[in-house]
Amino acid sequence: MAEPDRPSPQRASSWSTTALRRGLVALALAMLLPGAVVAWAWWSDTATVTSDPITAGTLDLTVGPVTGSEQLAGPGGSWTYTALGLTGMLPGESVARTIVLRSSGTAGVDVSGTVTSTTTALGQHLLLSTTTGGAATNTTPGGLRTGACTGTVSRAQAPVTATATSALSAVPVASGSTVTLCVVLGLSPSAPSSVQGASTTATFVLTANQAGAP
Repeated sequence: MAEPDRPSPQRASSWSTTALRRGLVALALAMLLPGAVVAWAWWSDTATVTSDPITAGTLDLTVGPVTGSEQLAGPGGSWTYTALGLTGMLPGESVARTIVLRSSGTAGVDVSGTVTSTTTALGQHLLLSTTTGGAATNTTPGGLRTGACTGTVSRAQAPVTATATSALSAVPVASGSTVTLCVVLGLSPSAPSSVQGASTTATFVLTANQAGAP
């Protein structure tokens, strides 16, 4: 019986080499197939940007009789202006005084004002006039004390009652600047005898709003 042919050692070596090459090709293809895990070295970098300090501005209305003597720094407060008054006032007499409005904060303001009287009986016979940008004078023609203001008229001959009455239409005041409000308070020439010896106090409320605010 004849023996089957067997591959020669040379042929076996050739087959082994071919199989190895096929295996390497298959491995290379596997690495390129979707889902294959490939390790890469990704570079990265970061940068941080910091702003300059951020601070809020301030809004502050200060007032006084003359420039340089403003009071009420900070929010709110009240000031008794003793010079804005007359004792023993007769019908037709009046007094004039200035009030300096300063925007002492970092923001410009629009200032408006109202006035009220603590009593209606005498207050309704008090007359108020105001101007801006003017000066006050006080004289005694015919023996009657009389106050007057120059400047742009904001309110003329308005009665002062227990109900708040407009004393100043909104006026702009730039930051660090001033506006002079001049006030004349007088007793009406037609004030009746029933108010003799009566007294009252006029209270001005000045409100500053951020410039341009609705």
